[in-house]
Amino acid sequence: MLKKAKFLSLGFLLAFATSAYASSGSISGSLPDEMNNKAAVEKEMSIKDQLKRQAEKQPKSEELKISNRIKLHSTEEMNAETLKKEGKVLSSPNEMPSIQASVTTASYNHNINWNVWGYGDIILGNGPSSGSSSSVPYGYYRHGATYDDYYGNFISAMPNKGVYRESKRFWETNYKEVVGYWVPDASLDQREKVISYLRQQMGEPYDWSSSKTNYDEWYCTKLPYVGYKIKASIDIDSNGGYWVTPDNIADDGQTYLFMRSEG
Repeated sequence: MLKKAKFLSLGFLLAFATSAYASSGSISGSLPDEMNNKAAVEKEMSIKDQLKRQAEKQPKSEELKISNRIKLHSTEEMNAETLKKEGKVLSSPNEMPSIQASVTTASYNHNINWNVWGYGDIILGNGPSSGSSSSVPYGYYRHGATYDDYYGNFISAMPNKGVYRESKRFWETNYKEVVGYWVPDASLDQREKVISYLRQQMGEPYDWSSSKTNYDEWYCTKLPYVGYKIKASIDIDSNGGYWVTPDNIADDGQTYLFMRSEG
């Protein structure tokens, strides 16, 4: 009986070893696949975790706007160079108010997707009315304003008006070409602070000859420049000159084109 038990035990071990040896090829062959699958799953989970953390940093509406802007920027960036004209010459300060005041009768009808606009976005326009010259002595773009998402309109400055608000309709009808720029390096909180600062300047006087460090008098694109400089520590003046023109903002490396419309 003892010999029979030993024989059966030995036979069982041999059968198990043979089975293991026969299947060893398939086992070893499946390990790399399992490791690859595990690595892929871990990578996917890591990506999802990163996206989740990014989404938690800002409201969903803002996340959607940024996503749409990135898509728009990818299609518009090829046109960016054509929007930056060479040979810009600045006139003396006393010539500027009459130039910027020459916004005339509405004659365009832009179909602008306002859903992608957010706090602190900057709009620039070229060529008011079909009967007027599109060129101005200080560059390609004639006028600019900064978007206030809460009120759904823009903060800017004009002669005889000072710092005031401009409607979306104003921008849809007054300029032959309209472009939108945003500042990706500024957080949502910083952009809201920029707009809050600009609201505090409402009603203050217009003066194109004022320096960039004079915070009592304003012109259209000095407003966003000072706002971002003070509230986000971001300088959006491309050449660091005495003025900050609409073209200086368009040409700066920290502003990104996300919208362009021609009437």
